[in-house]
Amino acid sequence: MPTSRPGTRWPAERPAAARAGVAVVLKSLLLPPGLLLWPLAAGLILLAFAPGAGVALTAAGAVMLYVGSTPATARWLARRLETTPPVAADPPAEPAAGAIVVLGGELRCPAPEYGGDTLAPTTLERVRYGAVLHRATGLPVLVTGGRPPGCQSSEAALMAGVLERELGVETCWREEHSRTTWENAQQAAAVLGERGIGRILLVTHAMHMQRAARAFRRAGLEVVSAPMGFTAGHLYQRGAAAWLPSATAQHLIADLAYEWLGGLHYRLRSRSSAT
Repeated sequence: MPTSRPGTRWPAERPAAARAGVAVVLKSLLLPPGLLLWPLAAGLILLAFAPGAGVALTAAGAVMLYVGSTPATARWLARRLETTPPVAADPPAEPAAGAIVVLGGELRCPAPEYGGDTLAPTTLERVRYGAVLHRATGLPVLVTGGRPPGCQSSEAALMAGVLERELGVETCWREEHSRTTWENAQQAAAVLGERGIGRILLVTHAMHMQRAARAFRRAGLEVVSAPMGFTAGHLYQRGAAAWLPSATAQHLIADLAYEWLGGLHYRLRSRSSAT
């Protein structure tokens, strides 16, 4: 049986890897901070041809870049996405649900210190909270997430490994074929539907919950949202400090903008599917 070196892609994987590369480029150009550089660059170019318009556009771009780098802006965006309160883990939360579904997030591929792939911090946080809810409710756990291009393992397989070997929680089901949140929902609904489960506790980050819950409801499941990883409360800068540019805030704003656009896309997708 032929083998491949780590990082080698078979021909069937190359289109997926190419699409992933294009998605990364588009995300960099169409989300902050890349998006905020467009008016600044356009203004600098216009300075040679139309100085007045160039100065105005450059100034506008500089202001946008500044506002898009502050904790105050990040907090404002987070409060509009992180609208679902956490569930109570003690006493047991929502015992009428039939399963806990934990969504994959990101992997680190490769992770040489682990001898292969491993979970990124965002996914590890979700897995840990899924374990907390399992101990509180006794509900079976489904993990969902396929294998990203360039990785040797699926998200679901690595999540199950951490749950079982490190946290002592048995994983009842792994869904290892999905690539997006929408596909997470469709595939997980199929697995659970075969077992007569229609109501779930859904675990993902608070900023991602609106989009994820919409996708799972559209797939036919009744969703009890179990958000974690709230960010708004951790933006501790207050007063004047909240308006000082921050690399952490800039990174968070990019993630929040991505979720906002993703949520808009899912709303439009749901409407088009209903017609």
